[in-house]
Formats: sequence, structure tokens, C-alpha cells
Amino acid sequence: MAFSSTRAMMGAAGGGAVVPSSYLDALLYAGTDSSNARTGAGDQPDLVWIKARDGTDAHVIIDDVRGISNYLSSNSTNGELAIGSAFTSIDSDGFTVATNSGLTNDSNKDYVGWCLKEDPDMFDILTYSGNGSNQTIAHSLNTAPEMYIVKRIDSGSESWFVYHKDLNGGTTPEDYYIRLNSSGSEVNSATHWNSTAPTSNFFSVGQAGSTNSSGGTYVAYLFTSFAGACKVGVYTGTGSSGNSVSTGFRPRFIMLKGVSGDDWQIWDSQRGNTSLIDPSSISTENTSASNEIVDSASGFTVNGWSGNINSSSVDYVYVAFS
Repeated sequence: MAFSSTRAMMGAAGGGAVVPSSYLDALLYAGTDSSNARTGAGDQPDLVWIKARDGTDAHVIIDDVRGISNYLSSNSTNGELAIGSAFTSIDSDGFTVATNSGLTNDSNKDYVGWCLKEDPDMFDILTYSGNGSNQTIAHSLNTAPEMYIVKRIDSGSESWFVYHKDLNGGTTPEDYYIRLNSSGSEVNSATHWNSTAPTSNFFSVGQAGSTNSSGGTYVAYLFTSFAGACKVGVYTGTGSSGNSVSTGFRPRFIMLKGVSGDDWQIWDSQRGNTSLIDPSSISTENTSASNEIVDSASGFTVNGWSGNINSSSVDYVYVAFS
């Protein structure tokens, strides 16, 4: 996609990105059953991800590359579904929801909306068509993507497949995947990414129907580290408090998963240190003390002992944004 924000154009031109206060904002709001404009994102987001914190409703992922009339759910294998009047618009400083949909705006529920702007230094959204054969897909990042999430959107039977540079201990990660909609362990596969590492111009898909079925339509969300703003990395659990992880900045958002078969977790600085949401589940927000993650000026410390964030000797892959 062509990048449109001021900081994106400057970064792409080599003039140095304009650094805002944050690159990913979590907007907290109460449902109203009526038109509800949420502001505070600091820029017009390209992706909005909404979840009811206290309701067992599906995740709602909207992006402006696919168009805002359809949503995807990270907890489901469903393809795109019509959002109807439950989501009205992506705005210059956030987004607007409407009606009394439990997905986005029920007056009896509280919500979080994560807003992310495309930037050639760290985040790209694209769609592509499958051909059933090995193929390379062009992206718009300035460097090779270190993590990408791929979902078939015209079919209701395929999982969300994730490449991360630190799968398999960082050795031939292009031969492995994890699934965003599953707690399963990392899986060895030569067909999902064609055993080919991504480059500064392309990423590769093989002959697996879940990433490259002939005639299929796919969306891909790509991430790469950028100093002071985004970190794609890994840490090893200790089973005890004080597990310090360096990102080089104060994170506002962390999405992580243990590669040995733990649930995904999303933490953000707006909801509190012990509040986690599982993107693979419709479950409500988990606020157990065993979830504690504390941000610092240069990273975060995992104080919780939950197996989903800090089991001894387990590797946890993550992406974090300032």
C-alpha cells in the first residue's frame, strides 16, 4: 500500500521518520448503543482492532486496505464478514462505531480499540491472490519483515498463520509457523513460506492452501523492528518475577506467545499491568495478578508467573510498539 502519513512519507524518502508520542494507541471506551466517535489515536489509523473487555464477543479487525465494510476475527477461521452499522468510519484521530452491537458498542460493555498506522519502517498491510504454486509477494517495508500474519479472507476454513524470525530458536524460522487463532506449538512446515526467508522487497509463500491456494484472496500484516518505535523479538521465561526484556523504548502494546503451546496474550499500558486479552479467544479480559507485566523506559519486566507469559525455559515471541 502507498503510505500517506507525514512520518511515513519522510521515512520512505530517507529523511528520517517524524517520531510521534506513540505508534500504536489503545483507546478505551464504554459502549453507548448509539454513534460513538473515539478519538486520541494521534493520527488516522490504517488498522483498528476492537474487543469487548467484559464480554465474550469476537475480536473485530478492520483495515483500510480491505475496506471498512468487512471485519475479520482473530479468534476464528471465518473469512471476511459484513460489519454492517457496527463500525462507521476510520477517522483522522480514531474511529466511529454505531448501533448497539455487542461487537463494538453495547451500552453494557467496555471496549478497547487498538489503532495502528502503516509506516514503511515498521508496519505494512497488503492483500494478494494465491496461485497454488510457490510465489513471492511484494511488500512496502524499507527492510525485510521480521513477523507477518497471513489470513485467507474469502474462505471460512483457514487459520491465521504467523511467521516470526525467532521461531525454532531463530534458526530457519521460514520453515515454521504458529497460528494466531490457536494456542498450539510452533509447527515445522516447508510449504507455508516455501522455506524462504523474507527480503527487503518480498516475502514468500509455498503451496499450502492456507497461505497460497489458487484463486484464494489473502491479507497480510507485516512487522519489522524500528529503533524507538517497534520491536520484534523473543524472551525466555524464568518462572519468577523480575524477568527483564529490552526493547529500547517504553512499550505501549505487546502481543506475545509461548512457542511451546501457550495462549497468545495482548498487553497494553492503558488497561493496567495485570490485564491481558487473548486474541485467539472470545474470553473476557483476564486480570489475574499472575499476568503482571510492567513497562519501563527501555522495555518491560515480566513479574507474573502465568505459563502464558513466563514459564521457565520457554521462549516467548513478541511484537511491541511504543
